Amino acid sequence: MPFFSVIIPTFNADKSLQRCLISIIDQTDSDIEIIIQDGKSTDNTQLVARNIGDDRIKIFSEPDSGIYDAMNKAIARSSGTWLLFLGSDDYLFNSAVLADMRNELSHVTARLVYGDVKMAGDTPWAKSGTVYRGETPLPELLSHNYSHQAVFYHRQVFDDGHRYKTPYRICADYDFNLLCTAKYKVCYAPVIVSVFVGGGVSSVQDDPAFAKDKWMNTIRYFGNKLKGQDFAPFKKAFKNAAKGFLAQLKLFHAYSAYALYLRHKFGKRKR
Repeated sequence: MPFFSVIIPTFNADKSLQRCLISIIDQTDSDIEIIIQDGKSTDNTQLVARNIGDDRIKIFSEPDSGIYDAMNKAIARSSGTWLLFLGSDDYLFNSAVLADMRNELSHVTARLVYGDVKMAGDTPWAKSGTVYRGETPLPELLSHNYSHQAVFYHRQVFDDGHRYKTPYRICADYDFNLLCTAKYKVCYAPVIVSVFVGGGVSSVQDDPAFAKDKWMNTIRYFGNKLKGQDFAPFKKAFKNAAKGFLAQLKLFHAYSAYALYLRHKFGKRKR
């Protein structure tokens, strides 16, 4: 079993994949498997990967229904203790990233450990050249996701049966990180893990299915953990979630959501 599984979902990525792969194989910590889960590319993606000539690279090419379906397929094929997912146009920040992260991961009981990314290109949430986004407490996570290219997941998360929800075409990683934060211990490692290249689908497209379900899922995942005063700014979202649950005739969840709304609307504020 390698310590790291680095998973790269690809589709027609021959112009960017080489840089991504070289950043991985040049790591000073070589205890890695690299899984390329390709969606039947019609360009030279597979050729680029094979020409690297590293037997730690495993290539699988088959139809999929999107990025998260590809990632789920790759999870089943992985064997590492810790899993990291990179876009084909992203790359590791420097050659010591995985060695630095091994030092962080070797003494934690957390099952999700996240670091930072350096932005290359502007996105709606961060400017090019900035580091995104530092330690992210739960109230901030409800508004801003961890950068997926900086998150290391322990294998236990997937052995417990959790996978990305493929109906969320753009933001299944956000939903997954919310779920993991609710169920497992999470910690921040002050390491710049990767360079995030803006302009991909997650930078420029919305995910209506996720937006519709986000707050209902958040209440399902966290429940009473949302009672603290730090969550008062989200009271309207809790109220809307209650309406969504009612429309689905999920009365217990509707009650929980509306109770959170009332608590934050009428609860005593600290002076």
